[in-house]
Amino acid sequence: MFTEIGYKSCGGALIEPWSWTADGAANDTLQRDAFAAMFETLWGRAWFGGTFVWKWHPSPAALARHGRDFTPQGKPALSVIRSYYAAPR
Repeated sequence: MFTEIGYKSCGGALIEPWSWTADGAANDTLQRDAFAAMFETLWGRAWFGGTFVWKWHPSPAALARHGRDFTPQGKPALSVIRSYYAAPR
């Protein structure tokens, strides 16, 4: 189990994916593709038990201020995450 994985939805986010300082233009496609690459690489491996997604906000009201943040909520990356966890392994 990976205890944390996430990608900001902005340009430059994959250079240092752990960094909060990436501040390029909003790019939901980059975030979606990063999650897709991670799942395509790891999902079929026997040792991979899944992951917790960083950052998940408990309140939808909090999403308005996080357009380039790590959260996949309300962004195309969420459909990638759902597609893997909804399908049988």
